[in-house]
Amino acid sequence: KNILTIGATQRDGSVASFSARGPVKDGRIKPELMADGATTVSTIPDDTYSTSNGTSMSAPAIAGGLALLYQRYRQMHGGADPENALMKALVMNGGSDIENSGPDFKTGFGRMNLLRSVDMLNNNRYFSSGINNGENNIHTISIPSGTALLKVMLYWNDPAATVYASQTLVNDLDLDLTTPASVKLFPYKLDTLPSNVNSTATTGADHINNVEQIVITNPGSGTYSLTVKGFNIPKGPQKYF
Repeated sequence: KNILTIGATQRDGSVASFSARGPVKDGRIKPELMADGATTVSTIPDDTYSTSNGTSMSAPAIAGGLALLYQRYRQMHGGADPENALMKALVMNGGSDIENSGPDFKTGFGRMNLLRSVDMLNNNRYFSSGINNGENNIHTISIPSGTALLKVMLYWNDPAATVYASQTLVNDLDLDLTTPASVKLFPYKLDTLPSNVNSTATTGADHINNVEQIVITNPGSGTYSLTVKGFNIPKGPQKYF
């Protein structure tokens, strides 16, 4: 739940045939992100280079991107290290959507887009808090006019489930967003039935994943109210980003 699983794309951005698909057994989204994994130049034995294909190529690309985000965070915070949950949230929410609109079981939250992720970091477009069972936390976001895209993500490192648990989510947090026009929006939700795993995401309460995302194209300007709910938190308080 708390790691990043990476898929691979071709040079043109399409999903590589060898890239594994989700969902995992209990219906959670995998992979979370994609990166180029086809005909990638890499070192090989005997001190030379060659091209290779695979998620063994795309996963290091994400690791390198995260290393740059860690470096930038340290520059901004006197050498201190960030929490891994923040870095995971920034790199997932920064992804450029590909394939189906919204997250899907082939590409997760899209291709890594470090410009978006470092922009969120540089401009402090994130926050964290803690929540207990049954509580509601409200945060506000001010959106300026002319904004092309609003992406709001809730992520938390979830405690370990019991061995052989049929559902591995332990602490269940919920996200919703209320627009300046008092319209309530819910996060993306995927259909986990085998016959529907290729379907485009709908919206609604998610009780499977420890990451939830709401996206609005061309949002109106004004103050948006973001609510995080402690739907079921047996092991609290739960910190989230």
